[in-house]
Amino acid sequence: MKHKFLLVLSALLVMTLVFSACAPVAEEAAPAEEAAPAEEAAPAEEAPADEPIKIALVLSGPISDASWNASAYNAVTALEDTYDIEFQYSENVDLPGSEPAYRDYASRGFDLIIGHGFEFGDPAMAVAPDFPDSNWGVVMGIVEADNVTSLNFRDEEPSYLAAYLAAFRSE
Repeated sequence: MKHKFLLVLSALLVMTLVFSACAPVAEEAAPAEEAAPAEEAAPAEEAPADEPIKIALVLSGPISDASWNASAYNAVTALEDTYDIEFQYSENVDLPGSEPAYRDYASRGFDLIIGHGFEFGDPAMAVAPDFPDSNWGVVMGIVEADNVTSLNFRDEEPSYLAAYLAAFRSE
């Protein structure tokens, strides 16, 4: 019973990490007195409402691993239910194959290309300057550029909760 409880708790924690990393950041509204009058404001540059956000996910292993790759795949597919997203993925991509995969997705106009693992950082940095209209995210990465960012988890928060629950459940 304890093993099953810990397995379920671990799965919930992993999904919490993935969903929190993928959650949109809420923007605060500017105070009314600071807002420019409507006739002076420049029109916002937004994609037409009927165009989906194109997201590509590059994975180092299969989506059936029930772990690292599956959690990323499941997180993005869960977002498809809420947002207008066109989603494609590549699995079992090795390091030499990551740059061609990035170039393929970027040349097809994907808005966001996520390399799920730190090993995809250098290829993202190599390809990103050639495609300024695409954005790259590298999970657990240590890279930053104009259109490249690292998506890192705050492991200490769910780890604290897991330790607290484990201590609470023990005798």
